Amino acid sequence: MKRTINRNSYRLLFVTINILVLFLAQYLIYKPVDKTFLLYFIIAFPIYYILNIFNFEYRIFDLKQMFLCVIANFLLMLFFDVFVFYQMMEGVIFFGVVLLYQIVAKFLIISSINIKDRVILLGTNEYKGEIVNEMKNTKLYKVILDTNDKNKLKEEIAKNRTTIIVDFDSGMLDDPALSDMFLNCRISGVKIYRDITFYEIVLKRLPIKRLSKKYFMVESGFSSYQDSIKKNIKRIFDICFAIIILIPALPIMLISAVIIKLESRGPVIYSQERIGENNKPFKIFKFRSMRTDSEKDGPKWASEHDDRITKFGNIMRKTRIDELPQLYNVIVGQMSFVGPRPERQFFINTLEKEIPYYNLRHIVKPGLTGWAQVKYPYGASIEDSYRKLQYDLYYIKNYSLILDVLIILDTVKIVLFGKGR
Repeated sequence: MKRTINRNSYRLLFVTINILVLFLAQYLIYKPVDKTFLLYFIIAFPIYYILNIFNFEYRIFDLKQMFLCVIANFLLMLFFDVFVFYQMMEGVIFFGVVLLYQIVAKFLIISSINIKDRVILLGTNEYKGEIVNEMKNTKLYKVILDTNDKNKLKEEIAKNRTTIIVDFDSGMLDDPALSDMFLNCRISGVKIYRDITFYEIVLKRLPIKRLSKKYFMVESGFSSYQDSIKKNIKRIFDICFAIIILIPALPIMLISAVIIKLESRGPVIYSQERIGENNKPFKIFKFRSMRTDSEKDGPKWASEHDDRITKFGNIMRKTRIDELPQLYNVIVGQMSFVGPRPERQFFINTLEKEIPYYNLRHIVKPGLTGWAQVKYPYGASIEDSYRKLQYDLYYIKNYSLILDVLIILDTVKIVLFGKGR
């Protein structure tokens, strides 16, 4: 079977060569390769990630892609010229070399290489349409056969061009007459999935209504949070990152407090009881972004264009400034930096009745930001809560420190471009 290198392989190749290029550029321009190289790596690569320089999600290299490369390297050049190199010309040459590589290499990779997975779909069920639509949107897959016919399947397999087979309750994977063929495909490198697994891969969330209790009992991912080493590492990461963020955030918090006080009467910071890990209640702290009488008629979800939100409150929500007081909750251990957002008991009582497995989100600490927050728009309904739970459970199942870092970087994108929810 022919195998297709996926986009992550190209990304890894692109990043690796990027490191070699900047290493070579520093050697040729400055001769000694010293701590500056490490400093560049630490500062530059998160910026490249935030501006999507390493993104091969889509197959088009346009002016926007080129513009982002230019902006990223221009900002880095200014920083390093002022604080590291002290010579403008050296910085121009250094980042010029890196920029040229990024533009040329990315153009060649995106334009010249077909990295779509070729997919066979077997059978059908209620989740198939959702998966197929997402496959079209991401442009990472090409469906070469969609069938219930065994003969058509055999004909397509014989062409040796398939990279993925997905079964939607067709029964073919359990057919003894086809078992040897599927086994040969698997040995040859073809990936074979049932729809539940492929749903998770493509949509980056879990199909909750299709999952049984047995699924949660046997899937290894849901036990990772019981690993004491992982929990300790996450706790250390939370404390360190919260302190790092808190120091530069203090002036912003002070200015925000003054504006809140000037804009409307009432407290600058308010506390509210939320439900945390293992269903333990705790007090969450936020900058007040609504009028003081916002819940005179009882608790209700905030909506995207909620008239209870103040003018500055709207700005704070878009930039996540209103969440900054929760750094205290992170430092004292009531919250994590990344995790499902904590909810109020009033809403939990309703959501647990309407959404299966809703209480599973409480097996981990709630977070200041989360997978659902960077993947799903503003939600104010049971359906929105269901969708967010799909993302929350995906995060819990696939938790890793790397995923936490990626979520934080995606949150930075949201804050910088004012797309907060």
